[in-house]
Amino acid sequence: MATLATGTCKKAFVSPVDSHLGKVLCKKFGHAEFQTCGTSREVTTKSTKWVKVVPKGEADALRKALLDADVIVYQLEDSVEEAITALKVLANTPYEVEKTFVLVSSMMTWFETETASRAEKEEVERDADDNEPDEEEEQEERPTYTEEEYAKRVPHVKYQLWKEVEKLCKKANTETLHTYCVFSGLMYGLGEDRLHPIFKQAWHLSPEGLPIFGDGKNHVPMIHVSDLATCAFKLTTQESPLDQRYFFAVDEGNLTWKQVMDAVNTTLGNGCAYRVPPSDYVLYESVEQFTIDVRAEPGKIMEIVDEDEWVAKAGFAECSAKVVAEFKKERQVEPLRLVVMGPPASGKSFYSRELASHYKVPACNIYDIIQDYEGQLVEFDDELNRIRLEKKEAKLREELQALRERKKEAKREAMEAAQENGEGEGKEEGASEKHEEDEEEGDSEPFDDELLQELKREKEANNDGEPAAEEEEEDDEKTAALKERLAGVRKVLSMVVPPTRPEGSEPFNPKDKSSKGGKKGAAPPPEANPDDASQPKRYNDKALAHMVQWKLQQPQCQNQGYILSGYPKTVNQARFLFEEGLPGDIMADGDDDDAPSGNPVAPPAEEGEKKLMDDAYWPDFLLLLKATDTFLTERVQKITSLHSHNNPTDFQRRLEFYKVHNPQRDRIEPTKDCSKGLASFMESSLTNRENREVAFRQFDVECTPLVPPPPPESKYESRPLDRVLENMIDFVGAPRNYGLSPAELAEEQSRLRMLDEENKTKQEAADAAQREEDEAEKRKLEEAKKNEAARIAEIKAHERAMLETRKEPLKRYLMENIIPVLTKGIVEVCEQRPDDPIDYLADWLFRHNPVEDEGGI
Repeated sequence: MATLATGTCKKAFVSPVDSHLGKVLCKKFGHAEFQTCGTSREVTTKSTKWVKVVPKGEADALRKALLDADVIVYQLEDSVEEAITALKVLANTPYEVEKTFVLVSSMMTWFETETASRAEKEEVERDADDNEPDEEEEQEERPTYTEEEYAKRVPHVKYQLWKEVEKLCKKANTETLHTYCVFSGLMYGLGEDRLHPIFKQAWHLSPEGLPIFGDGKNHVPMIHVSDLATCAFKLTTQESPLDQRYFFAVDEGNLTWKQVMDAVNTTLGNGCAYRVPPSDYVLYESVEQFTIDVRAEPGKIMEIVDEDEWVAKAGFAECSAKVVAEFKKERQVEPLRLVVMGPPASGKSFYSRELASHYKVPACNIYDIIQDYEGQLVEFDDELNRIRLEKKEAKLREELQALRERKKEAKREAMEAAQENGEGEGKEEGASEKHEEDEEEGDSEPFDDELLQELKREKEANNDGEPAAEEEEEDDEKTAALKERLAGVRKVLSMVVPPTRPEGSEPFNPKDKSSKGGKKGAAPPPEANPDDASQPKRYNDKALAHMVQWKLQQPQCQNQGYILSGYPKTVNQARFLFEEGLPGDIMADGDDDDAPSGNPVAPPAEEGEKKLMDDAYWPDFLLLLKATDTFLTERVQKITSLHSHNNPTDFQRRLEFYKVHNPQRDRIEPTKDCSKGLASFMESSLTNRENREVAFRQFDVECTPLVPPPPPESKYESRPLDRVLENMIDFVGAPRNYGLSPAELAEEQSRLRMLDEENKTKQEAADAAQREEDEAEKRKLEEAKKNEAARIAEIKAHERAMLETRKEPLKRYLMENIIPVLTKGIVEVCEQRPDDPIDYLADWLFRHNPVEDEGGI
């Protein structure tokens, strides 16, 4: 690459910038102070601090960006048109500044190389009339290809165009344009790309396991995405152009697909796998990337990239733990590890279950862990019995097959002897064919009863009539490891705390003549049997720590995390569980632990020594529940009927035990003594953490009801969160998982749909009841109106009757005394029509007053 003018900023072009490799390349160029631009897969991709996105589909902008760039890196994907366009622009445009073009192709253009080579070899053999190849040639190891053999490569049918682009890249090389083609292995690391479905399936601990395509013996070239980005970057920044045009970008692993899946299973999965027949390959995306069978030897890249620049030079299997850690971090599925502590009856189990349901992590308590650990005895015994049975059947099958072979040989010798003697020459051929058919039918029955009896008689004859004793076979590696694990489990389960002697009693003394037990021949008083199933075992702190560590090492806890409640209860238990190097190797312990013993004490730190916490078990969050004794006592009184261990006597004992090991205190300083209580020890240890941040918080539960609220009336309605649980979720943060699985999403959608239908039905019923109530109210109002109208009408009629009755005397008076005279006066006014009719009428009435007229008469 030519030296740039002083003050000129280096420019890089990457396409696509939003691919798995593109993102890593852009960051690498950015750290090297390149001005980076490029095209993207999606139109919606926006520019970032690392790269400026060239608008998709704008030819002029693309041309300008290519010609301005000093280095160009193109990664081939489904469409190769843009890469072809870029090569043509750079090849057909004159420019003086030297440029470097790196084409990142794939080993998929070598997919059929071995098949084509084998077919060519067979054709040569047929031409030489050598139709039966030697066994040594058939078992010949598959060749390992080098970069110099690029002319032999034969691509997969889907990658035919990629090979043409590779040729165009090589052809475009000039004095001012230095082109290189990189054959990339299957990329892994930094959250995964093609392998992401496999990692996701392993993280979810899918019961069927991981897919093995065919026999899984195909070699898959691989490389870490950071190493591939480094290879491309180093090619673009070479001080002088390289003569070599083609490069293998692969690590030194050279693994088969089965070895890849075993590595994923070891660090992330559950150890299970299933075979995928070729007929089902079409069901898997990018399956051709997983079924490639090419052994590639890394070449020039190993010289270009310095030793300390490699991330996974040794290969995927050697660096699988690092790759899995990158996957969890990039995909934000790191395990959520949380411990809930608090006094008895404070709600540890309740909140642990609710948090486990919300975050989709297993909820662990010491009682379930002990039960699961004890269950290993049955599991290991069953597995050993199964292995023994399989070995016994295999051995019996071999013995029966050997017996068949001996019988065949004896019959064959008898038939040959008969033929030599000339007996039954005409019948022998047919008898021989029938004999062979009978033997073939017998071979199809591996455990034929007659053969079994004959084999038994043969063994007895060889042992002088005694039944043959079963020979003990040497254990294979798997069986030995299983027995060792079983011995370790039994060792842990033997570490029980001996039963305590009743207070006030004295130990048995056989020399004491005065005691009843001191008499000759008298047996000591009976003691509790630690193996008695009716008596609950009490394991010591060291055994409990082993059990909990075993649980936390299970794949589900390693992947999703855990929520541990009710343990540890003491500083001694916490140290055994969390401190590095404790509780130690069980099988390495001395014989002193064979018998039940008391609680061992974790060794204290020496002066100046800093005890380190084991990161594999240490939690991310510590939640401490607190409440007053009064509140806890009232709660116990409410829930005694539900939990027998919460009876007043046991509760007070457990509460006093908790208060002894968790004295009330204010938040302590990291330098203060942390041996005065479990919470203080945990908080102090948290303060001294260096590897990762761990959070601690107390939650007051006195604001919650004494007993949990009843479940919702509808089975489709979720329980509302109480305030403490909401605060816990706010403190812990968002879940660290993939969210709802397709099945869970369908179930949740079904629940919401059923809840909506149920609410709709309830609303319709409520609306119908409301309408009926409104109608009844309306009818009631109308009836009341009718009754009121009738009453008013009745009142009016009554009033009219009363009025008529009251006005009758007045009417009679008017008709008798006023109306006749007044009528005459009005008639007189009408006849006379005076100017002032009122005065006239008044005067007339005065003059014609009947009373005066009667008096005058």
